[in-house]
Amino acid sequence: MASKDTIANLGLIGYILLLVGSLLGLFVFGIIVGFIGWIIVGVTWFLLGGWVRASSLKIIGLILILAPIVAVAVGIIGVFIAISSATVTVNASNNSIMDAQTFVNSLIVAIVVALEIYLVGEFFHIVAHYKAYKLLNISTFKYAMFTWSAAFIARVIALVLIIHAIAKILPAIIASSISGTGITFANNTSLTNISSGVLPSEIATELLGTLGSALLAGIIGFILGIIASIISMLAFNSVKNIVLEEEQYPPPPIQPSFH
Repeated sequence: MASKDTIANLGLIGYILLLVGSLLGLFVFGIIVGFIGWIIVGVTWFLLGGWVRASSLKIIGLILILAPIVAVAVGIIGVFIAISSATVTVNASNNSIMDAQTFVNSLIVAIVVALEIYLVGEFFHIVAHYKAYKLLNISTFKYAMFTWSAAFIARVIALVLIIHAIAKILPAIIASSISGTGITFANNTSLTNISSGVLPSEIATELLGTLGSALLAGIIGFILGIIASIISMLAFNSVKNIVLEEEQYPPPPIQPSFH
């Protein structure tokens, strides 16, 4: 069984990597660092569950380890499926062309599924903080739980708004990718022109508002995630000061028996 110092140090490392990954999230290096951070955080929660003898925390730890791995795997597999399902062979010339509509639809499905798996991991991550607070009575776990919850809500709102915006112009994206003309917005244009990639200017205004709201929610979720990572570091650092009951009152030594 891992010692509390090992658990505290691993938690510190894991959340530092999550913090660095968030700050560098737009770069491949940041994504990799964040991915490794989630794995270490999952291992930390698993070890904490073993130390306090809480099977629920061990299960959550396993979920946190598997969630990013499965999400990345689904994303990679989804890209290959999107390419293979959208590739059509033209018999006359034996050339392969890409069905833009099928590719975009398949790719969006894969991305949404991967993000849902990731969000499931984040939800159980919040639950882990709640259980740690109840088991160890460390108040910083409670504060981290509230902050991670607020960040989770903000990220879900941003994701929903982005998906709504994409769904609003997806037909025009597909039409413009086929025709190669690009998306345009025009006054006094009805949705019947969507097949040529032309959308009413009112939709442009709506999209700007939706994407602006999504950006604001994303920024709030980003800032809250940074704060939550710092609070989680402090919470795991406090684990070093916890003394379990069995450590405080060890069982009496076994007396040798003489026959």
